[in-house]
Amino acid sequence: MTKTPDVSETKARGFLLRHLSRESSTGQFIAEIDGLRFIAIMSVILYHLNGYLVKKGGYEGGFSYLSHFLNQGFFGVPLFFVISGFIISYPFARAYDRGREQPRLGKYYLRRLTRLEPPYIFNLVLIFILLVIVKGAPIGEYARHLAASIFYLHNQIYGNGSWINYVAWSLEIECQFYLLAPLIVSIFKMKSLWKRRLILATVIAVWSFVDATFLTRTPRVVLSLAYYGNYFLVGFLLVDFYVTDWKENPSKGLAWDFLGAAGWAGIVGLLLRDDSSSPFLPFLILLSYCGAFKGTYSNRFFRHPVIYVIGGMCYTIYLYHFHMISLIGRLSWSLCFQPGRPFWGNMAAVGAAAVPLTLVACAIMFVFFEKPFMKRDWYKKWIRS
Repeated sequence: MTKTPDVSETKARGFLLRHLSRESSTGQFIAEIDGLRFIAIMSVILYHLNGYLVKKGGYEGGFSYLSHFLNQGFFGVPLFFVISGFIISYPFARAYDRGREQPRLGKYYLRRLTRLEPPYIFNLVLIFILLVIVKGAPIGEYARHLAASIFYLHNQIYGNGSWINYVAWSLEIECQFYLLAPLIVSIFKMKSLWKRRLILATVIAVWSFVDATFLTRTPRVVLSLAYYGNYFLVGFLLVDFYVTDWKENPSKGLAWDFLGAAGWAGIVGLLLRDDSSSPFLPFLILLSYCGAFKGTYSNRFFRHPVIYVIGGMCYTIYLYHFHMISLIGRLSWSLCFQPGRPFWGNMAAVGAAAVPLTLVACAIMFVFFEKPFMKRDWYKKWIRS
């Protein structure tokens, strides 16, 4: 017998969805995209949680299959890059496909600026203040790193991730892509489907091969669009299918569940073999993401409210999770960690405390410090007031 949710349960679910769901200024909400963001952000959280436990728990130098698996969570960042490619190219591809006026570049850049900068700058300034007050970081030196991070130049000036919030390294690469995207989307002007898709697929393949074979591994190159640009282009290819072939309403089928699962299995298999630079990875992501849209059961998963709500908060979670894991880990360490216990046992205990509390804390930050800036033209109301 199926249990019917009572009124209080329904109201609670509606309350959470209403306050924690991401808002889209265009009105185009694609649940599958936020569902895919869930996979990416959870991969990154578990990656950093694994690193925290390995270091603090004294597991460095040891080997655990679970730890090796979780350590592949760094690949959540390229998964995000594909989603960014999709989101940024979507309105342009849609306009070209329907013969409508293209988004104006001024509004495009203003939207990026007003949507992403306030939460980002608040995060950096908050962490900077805490570093100075709590850890006694030298103000002058860290102020220079703060300025470089705010203007998305830390990777290239210093050749490493931000001293203020290390995870900001990937946001600097996103910024580089945002500047170039309006030029790249002109490929959708090409009327021939097979020609533009062949061009995109060829560029992705060649770029991936160059990355894996010839591209220098110097920090400034690795921390740049030159190293990750192929993943953004996968998002372009995906949006081409979504808009042109699927007409923004993909049909579902069990075969795509198997194809999507094969794609995810291929990604995990290559990563576990330490083959993170494989030229096949971008195309396996494309296959996996297609499965998320077109698989009968996988689509249900990615469209589940809990999944897409958490995924929709990924920007805030990404900005704060690293520090939250450290804080919660320290506060709960004596209760959760037991010396001599197998790695998986301590990971389960520490994760049971760190992951839910991190998500709850980030949800609160999302409501107050990100969601208000999702509203289009929010700054006009502030100016008038």
